[in-house]
Amino acid sequence: MMEPTPLGSALRTLRKSRKLTLAELAARAGTGESHLSRVETGKRADISRDLIARLEHVLDAPGELARAARRLPAERESSLSAHAGALGAQYERLTEPALRRLDAVPVGEALFARTPNSQRGSQVDTRVLCRFYGCDPRPARARPQSPEPVLFSAPHPMTHVPTRVDINPGSGVEAGIRLRFLEAHAAVHLDARVYECTLPRMGMAEEMRFIDITCAVLAPRTLLDRAMRIAASSVGDESDTPDVWGISGVSLVEDVATSLGISAWVAVRRLAEEGLLEDQALYESMPGSVA
Repeated sequence: MMEPTPLGSALRTLRKSRKLTLAELAARAGTGESHLSRVETGKRADISRDLIARLEHVLDAPGELARAARRLPAERESSLSAHAGALGAQYERLTEPALRRLDAVPVGEALFARTPNSQRGSQVDTRVLCRFYGCDPRPARARPQSPEPVLFSAPHPMTHVPTRVDINPGSGVEAGIRLRFLEAHAAVHLDARVYECTLPRMGMAEEMRFIDITCAVLAPRTLLDRAMRIAASSVGDESDTPDVWGISGVSLVEDVATSLGISAWVAVRRLAEEGLLEDQALYESMPGSVA
């Protein structure tokens, strides 16, 4: 018996969630029932971009089947092909890591949004995140021979959820910020049901993705926008686009990081991902520009 492909599994899950039979979906999408059956069961690994678009329209699931099939809509593929430099020699060093980080943003935003009471003031409540996913994070005793953060104890044999999360944030003024990051990172692991963490070793692709998601959890767009406006006004710039030429830009990043309870590197990454310190800020800060 053939194993379903990611596309077949996604198609079957979406069809059943919409309470449609294969025959009903095939009729609405203008294709054959047997054709869709072969896709769902893995006997056919790929389908045309046009059929993917029709199925997504019927299932009201824009982009989900294309993602599962690792296919791009025609207009996006055409748009990307226009940027030959980004797809050439610089792809592995710059483009792929940037795409990986951007792909993690909606995952982090969704995790924050579906966690009740996950916001406290201007910050994400990382302790609430951990508790929502079934654990109570506790500071671990620092071990001189192993200063690495210890995120997980052994999973419970029945639920497979860790009975506790031990975190070693270290010491010093950065300990509080590091603790918040590690608590959010633990929630990301628990949400994905991956109970082993390799921090601070970051070479594994899966761990890098969890770090990317953690950054988005700690600085979701709604809180980032608010922190940006407050920080911009505090450095004497009433717009959302501060003077990137002056020291005010550095002060703004520091103020955003402080407001959100995150480190400066997370603030810089999220501001850049959302385009809040880039083209428009540069344009509007040029002498003689018209906003």
